[in-house]
This record gives sequence, C-alpha cells and structure tokens, in this order.
Amino acid sequence: MKPSDYIFKVGDEVIDIEGIKGVVTDICECNRCKQRGFFELEWMDEENEYYYITDHAAKNGFVDYYKIGNYRFNGFRRDLVEAEIEGYEDELARLRKRLQLIEELEKGGEEENDH
Repeated sequence: MKPSDYIFKVGDEVIDIEGIKGVVTDICECNRCKQRGFFELEWMDEENEYYYITDHAAKNGFVDYYKIGNYRFNGFRRDLVEAEIEGYEDELARLRKRLQLIEELEKGGEEENDH
C-alpha cells in the first residue's frame, strides 16, 4: 500500500513495537502533507507523552509500529524492552549500593566532617 492509501482517524489506537500504547489525537491536513501524500499523525500515549508519525515513517512501512488503527504492521521488539529493563535494574543496583553505604555510615555514627 502507498502511504496515501491508509485511512486513519482521531481516536485510532496506536501501539508501537515496544508496546507503548496510545491514541491518535490529531491528523495534519496542511498543504505540505497533502503534497507529500500522507497526512501526518500526532498521538498521545498512556503517560500523556506526544509522538508524531511522519511521512518518512509511512514511506518506510511504519517499521516502529505494531498497529495503527485497523492496520497491523510489524511484530513486537521484546528484546528492546528487556534491554531497557536490564538497564534500569543495573541502575537500581548501583543506587541500592550507594544507599547501603549511606545507611552503614549513618548507623556507625560517622560524622561527615571526620578526617
């Protein structure tokens, strides 16, 4: 399908390949979008973050999207989500280690100005 063949509407469900879910909130109908052959979409996820689906995304087959409206495009990238979780777990481990040091020093009665 050509980008201009897709029919989207405000309120359509959007799910990207990382499982971020939202809805189409606006569809640009400017002359530039008309000339390019795709009316760019704005969508908002469940965390109230806004994203745009551009003509570039449309021309490349919506590679970052699982679903937009009634159309399904690609599978999920579970590996990306798992890698992000792993990164956060590593950061949490670093923070817990710092907190443990603070608690040990506070419990031991260490004064912050001791030399």
